[in-house]
Amino acid sequence: MLNVVGKLAVLVDSSKVGERAGMLFSQAGQIDVVITGKQADAAILKQLEDQGVSVIRV
Repeated sequence: MLNVVGKLAVLVDSSKVGERAGMLFSQAGQIDVVITGKQADAAILKQLEDQGVSVIRV
């Protein structure tokens, strides 16, 4: 399905950023945009940005 949609945006609760999910649907390199709260771990978000992921903090 990821091949069909073109872009992948992921909405993540700020308390879950950096936590290991019970079910993975994609690798970080496949994610285009992460939307999360301003309280999310800045170091983890920086790592995502360094991999080319756009990060939106709300």
